[in-house]
Amino acid sequence: MRDVVIVGAGAAGLSAAWHLNSPAGPDAPRRIRLLEASSRPGGRLETQVLDGYRVEWAAHGWTGSSRFATELALKLGLESELLPARQGASRRYVYRAGKLYRLPGALLSGGLLSLPARLRLLAEPWIPRGPRDADETVEEFSSRRLGAEAGRVLSSAAMAGIFGGDSREISVAAALPQLAELELRHGSLVRGAMAAAGESRRGGPRPGPRGSLISFRCGMERWGSALADALPGIVQYGATVKRLSFDGPKIRVETDSAVLVADQVVLALGPGPSADLIAPHSPEAADALRGIPSASLAVVALAFPAGSFRGPADGYGFLVPRGEDLEVLGALWESNVFEDRAPEGMELVRVMIGGSRAPHLVEKSDAELVEIALRDLRRAAGLTQAPVGSWV
Repeated sequence: MRDVVIVGAGAAGLSAAWHLNSPAGPDAPRRIRLLEASSRPGGRLETQVLDGYRVEWAAHGWTGSSRFATELALKLGLESELLPARQGASRRYVYRAGKLYRLPGALLSGGLLSLPARLRLLAEPWIPRGPRDADETVEEFSSRRLGAEAGRVLSSAAMAGIFGGDSREISVAAALPQLAELELRHGSLVRGAMAAAGESRRGGPRPGPRGSLISFRCGMERWGSALADALPGIVQYGATVKRLSFDGPKIRVETDSAVLVADQVVLALGPGPSADLIAPHSPEAADALRGIPSASLAVVALAFPAGSFRGPADGYGFLVPRGEDLEVLGALWESNVFEDRAPEGMELVRVMIGGSRAPHLVEKSDAELVEIALRDLRRAAGLTQAPVGSWV
């Protein structure tokens, strides 16, 4: 029996432990121990109920097209807890030049893109495939397929919203492999999306509408507790790993209170903490990890009475492309997306600030962050009232 120590009980560490501990896992049997420095599982996935509002501090759902996530939830016995997004959550907006534009219709109807950009967008099905071995950024790929203007607007907004990152630096093959696969298989994103829609319709029913978001009724923190519950006796909390060292073929894992001996170690941590642990043994790998840029994000949750916006506040929310006059990366109308996120007659909005576009903003005080969020909501969506609650 091989001893495996996993460091970090966030989504990655918990998933690794569950997979390796399952009877069908590779090279079973194994003895798994999962070390977590904090007092709870789930890492960044955290849900809080604050004055009757259910606030997510990280991801608020996963896409219904992600079979792995949905099937894992079913295997964990969580089918009755799944919460599909409301039908209206499919309405999504992009902010540009002082106005919100609804996607996808605004791509061709004017305002969001110039006339030359719209004409170039229509040519996408006839654009040839790119080189198969190219490692393009998301923006390079999008601009080649959709045209420079549409590619910049859409990719910069999407990467800010998904990763808080820069579309000019993120690899499309790593971040959005499904897009690269559509081009590879179908030669076009449009033709590929049409084919994928047909395949999905033939694939049978899933929880929630095809392509919709899915969450848990009690929030995304449920992933952490459900996976931890499925690993009895495996997760150890309050265990901060200080050092890794080798003892012959074995690996010594030193925490602040004990020493464990393992045959294999999985580091399910961020690049920086992982680099610190492996630097004494592989400086080159540590340097590579430290070369991965990351940026912090501030999340501002705001509660309003219903009807507090003059502009469109009727769907999922809006994202902001690079170069616009807002400091926020985007806003999500949480109470529109999922049930039971706000009391009756109230609205819950989450605003994202910082990321790689404006990393300095996360250093501001809570009051300053709230004011940035309110100012940009007034500018983008016509906010007319003060919040009845705010949390950062």
